[in-house]
Amino acid sequence: PQPQTTNHKPQTGGSMAGMAGALAQAARLPPWPYQPCVSVSAPRVLPDGDREVRMLAVHSSSLDLWRWRLSPADAPPTKGSKGSASPGGEVAVGAGPGGGAAGGPGGVEPPRYAVRINTAADDNIACAAISPDGAWVACAHASRLSLYKLTEDDDGTLDVDKVNIPKAVARGSANAVTFLRAAQCLAVADRKGDILLIDLATLEVRATLRTGGGGDTQSGPTAVNLLQVSDDGEWLASADLSGQVHIWSLETERLHASLPALPARLSAMRFVPSPALSRQVLSLVTAENRLYLYEVEGKRLTAFPSPDASGPGGGGAVGGG
Repeated sequence: PQPQTTNHKPQTGGSMAGMAGALAQAARLPPWPYQPCVSVSAPRVLPDGDREVRMLAVHSSSLDLWRWRLSPADAPPTKGSKGSASPGGEVAVGAGPGGGAAGGPGGVEPPRYAVRINTAADDNIACAAISPDGAWVACAHASRLSLYKLTEDDDGTLDVDKVNIPKAVARGSANAVTFLRAAQCLAVADRKGDILLIDLATLEVRATLRTGGGGDTQSGPTAVNLLQVSDDGEWLASADLSGQVHIWSLETERLHASLPALPARLSAMRFVPSPALSRQVLSLVTAENRLYLYEVEGKRLTAFPSPDASGPGGGGAVGGG
């Protein structure tokens, strides 16, 4: 667009420097839409028989790793409980350094701070995730995609090694990342609107899932900003900034279904196993506080009634059916 004529005086050197400083500070702000700030691995068995869950806390320019030790008699975090998640999933509640967490079920000891990953980037972290086995960490800045390998020394100390991703594979950066449960594979929603399945053994693109986006999608309506994998590792769901949701079969690496366009942008989604139906159900919550359930195999979408905005407090939690 052409610059507009105003009556303001030309910017002085000092004011321009101040503006540059303000822009640099703005680059450190958290991304929008907000990504989950905690990613949780699946419980892994230790040599002494105990189990351990590794948790990744995401900050603007660094990543904190926590270790949560579980005894055999203790259950892993319960799905749906506050501050917990299904194995390998992401949640928006967690403790940071110095925060500490209360003991879990059965008197589980609080998480222990393990190590901090300083990404040494000038811009903020857009998204990050830890693999289900707790051996990999991926994160993306606005300028690049990074991958880290976690190994454990004989004394139990965690070592972090950065893995160089070929530029042809990384394609710059990503809007969302997640690890597939059944295979050593990283799913990356890149800035072009595609979802790349990257093999962690070879660091090559195993498959490219086309969402229909194109052009400059970094902040456009077709930018994929949410990825979610089902617990059984069979399905991958993607959602873009316009509210369009696609479900992919990870067995065939093909599109399974495209949901009808939702009236508002998604703020969260999660696969919920339904033992009674012996099928997967995808739950979706929009920015308008609406809840939807989608039966994956049956391809049926159910919308729950919206909260009554005229009630006390002008609305509240998502209502059930």
